[in-house]
Amino acid sequence: MTVCKKCGKEASQNDLVCEYCGEPLGRTMNYEQEQYKKKVKVSFYEKTWLLWVSLFFLPPLGIFLLWKYGQYKNSTKIILTIVFLIYMFAAYSGGGA
Repeated sequence: MTVCKKCGKEASQNDLVCEYCGEPLGRTMNYEQEQYKKKVKVSFYEKTWLLWVSLFFLPPLGIFLLWKYGQYKNSTKIILTIVFLIYMFAAYSGGGA
């Protein structure tokens, strides 16, 4: 436990500021706190909206992005792959006589 220099109250080990008076305790952030504060830049091809747009308009690209960057369980990936392969073959075959 650390004691606040301003108000004299005890602060927990993870606090960066005193919870009673708001005075900075002079500690640096730990790794988890730094990662939370830091926004990780995501490339445009890793974004979810591009994955879904490409699944409907360019299914082969969408399926690739789904397996490469998708944040889904494998069972969900398999189901989406089957659905969009059927969609792709139906769309590309023309569906006509």
